[in-house]
Amino acid sequence: MGAGCSTASPPDADGSCTSPGVTKDQIKLGFIYPDTGVGSTLFASARAGVDARLGLANAEGGVNGRRVTYEWRDDAADPDTNARVARDLVEDAGVFGLIMSSTNVSGSARYLSDRGVPVTGLDAEPVWSQYQNMFSFVYPTQSAVDTFGTYVRQSGGRKAVVLTQPLSGAVTSFGDKVIRSMRAAGIEATGLTYTAGVDDAAATGRRLAAEGTDVLLSLLDARSLAEILGSMRSAGAAPTATLSFTGYDTGLLRQLGPVMAGVSIPLYFLPFEAGGPPLEEYRNAVRQYAPQLTSPDQEFALHSYIETDLFLRGLADAGACPTRASFIHSLHRVTNYNARGLIAPISIADDFGRQQICYAFVRANATATAFEVTQKQLCGRILPD
Repeated sequence: MGAGCSTASPPDADGSCTSPGVTKDQIKLGFIYPDTGVGSTLFASARAGVDARLGLANAEGGVNGRRVTYEWRDDAADPDTNARVARDLVEDAGVFGLIMSSTNVSGSARYLSDRGVPVTGLDAEPVWSQYQNMFSFVYPTQSAVDTFGTYVRQSGGRKAVVLTQPLSGAVTSFGDKVIRSMRAAGIEATGLTYTAGVDDAAATGRRLAAEGTDVLLSLLDARSLAEILGSMRSAGAAPTATLSFTGYDTGLLRQLGPVMAGVSIPLYFLPFEAGGPPLEEYRNAVRQYAPQLTSPDQEFALHSYIETDLFLRGLADAGACPTRASFIHSLHRVTNYNARGLIAPISIADDFGRQQICYAFVRANATATAFEVTQKQLCGRILPD
């Protein structure tokens, strides 16, 4: 950010501030996620993470003495809807800024940048590194890396298929990067689109088995993956490696059963199995402030919890009378952010938009009743375009 960015504005005579969404005793945010639409089941726990982190913050006295509240909107996994609901929250609801757990932020990114609205959230599209008002705690989608291929190569697999959803540009783009990661490791790799409720899981599994697929990589929901895996195994083909980029949920794992045994998942936050005070604080917050979530150990609940924590950090650093500009300026100066111990420390000042190359990996045990940490940290390199 340029040196000329403003800092916190002085309060009015009555002690109030004039920034959108900021009153004497409250700051109002907006939260956008796909409650409906393609892939929405993956995000079902996301609101609970926001509830938990804001509940904890308000119990600790809020931010600079103000209670933090929020309104939420469903973008239906659609960029046009994302643009509409973002505008609604900014112009009609009058929020200070936005938290977005969505793969369709590109619909509103330019508008929010033009208005200088601060945003934290899930980096699922290149826009997260293009606009200075948008912040993520991790950037996994900017470039292809060889980390995933290195992990899979250890299994001895040689023919991989990447399963993606056809109606999501962000998922398709990331799937292409996963294919490049496999090829960099010497693994033959192609893509295959699949839509739950439209395509036949049994037929898809039989096709993969007949083609000799021995590595399966999935960007689908866990239930779809389980159905396809079951069909493959019924056809006599058991992949030597299965890597899923969703489904890190022990409760769901147990529901799906033994067919999920051996499925690995890459993570860029502290695995639930690691334990320790940061995860205990998160779990307690979910139990107390988001009791609608039956189990706190769900990936997208933790994602949105961290996304919300990042926004709270920006608010705290923006001063007693925060402006949108002071929030953006202050967060760009942070050099040691760790989400209260839930992620490895990052420097937003030095690494804004920089591709993630290191991941932890967990794998479902032989009975598919729990995950085990197989790699605490595996680092790779960015592949040239």
